[in-house]
Amino acid sequence: MHPFGLDITHVFQTPATGFVISDTALFTVTGVVGGLVAALGVLFRLLIASHNRELAAKELQISEELKNHRQEVTNLIEGYRQRVEEITRERDLYRDMLLDLKQYANKATDLAQEAVQEAQRARSRR
Repeated sequence: MHPFGLDITHVFQTPATGFVISDTALFTVTGVVGGLVAALGVLFRLLIASHNRELAAKELQISEELKNHRQEVTNLIEGYRQRVEEITRERDLYRDMLLDLKQYANKATDLAQEAVQEAQRARSRR
């Protein structure tokens, strides 16, 4: 009799010989097949665990690479920020120099106009 109470021995009979598998043989075959299924299950779980470890290692590697790239980008941004500050300082310096030159030119123009006016007055007095 089958372990679950099912009589399936007629399935294994061949019409030519009338061969019947005994309950013990059927139970043994079922046990072997069950053992193979269990072994396959264990192997499948080991395969999944191996893939999970590989995925975890890849995630860690990607995380480290991302951290390194972020640091590189942060360093580049800091370098650009410093360069912008330097250029801004230079621009302010040149602007101040230009304003000073403009004031100097205005003073020189005023002095030249005063000199011309003084020269004209001096000529008109003669």
